[in-house]
Amino acid sequence: MNKDALITFHDVAAGYDGKKIVSHVSLEVDRNTLLSIEGPNGCGKTTILKVMLSLLPPLHGHVIRQPKLKVGYLPQMTNADLDFPISVADVILMGQAQPPRLFTSRAARSRLAELISFAHLDSVKDKPFGEISGGQRQRAMLCRALMSQPDILVLDEPVTYMDRNAEATLYDLLPRLKGKMGIVLVSHDHESAMRIATQTITLPTPPRH
Repeated sequence: MNKDALITFHDVAAGYDGKKIVSHVSLEVDRNTLLSIEGPNGCGKTTILKVMLSLLPPLHGHVIRQPKLKVGYLPQMTNADLDFPISVADVILMGQAQPPRLFTSRAARSRLAELISFAHLDSVKDKPFGEISGGQRQRAMLCRALMSQPDILVLDEPVTYMDRNAEATLYDLLPRLKGKMGIVLVSHDHESAMRIATQTITLPTPPRH
């Protein structure tokens, strides 16, 4: 067993209402891992992520987490709440481990500036979140997930509905996070995921009923 593993699955099965969706999943994620989980629709990719996020208990097997493990999450891009009058910078600050206060701490401002630069959002940081492009919004949401300095970053189809340029920009950021945190990625873009992944798990096609 990898003593540096942040999270380990031992022969995990998971599903809903006692019905297994995935079985015999074993994996380890450490700070140098960029794990791509692949497979057809309905094979259980999101089910595995829910177990990682502690939203779903395994039906079988064991999940071992490092104590006080912090997990950041980036879901699919949505158009929810785009009319809400909040700046890009304020969206990112919402990801703080502690709730934002009236006055932002020096450490939080420093972290915010670092993330805005990392995600190439300097030119839009003060703009309303709903007025920037879809790719910029998703990079801002990535920064929000990173604001609390998670141990593991989980991304569930993060580039769905994005154009190829925006998709490539987001994917180019992820390898730069290796060594700082483990990364677990579910993506429909096999080619891009394989280009950056250090490990891959391919789930089988679910049986027909």
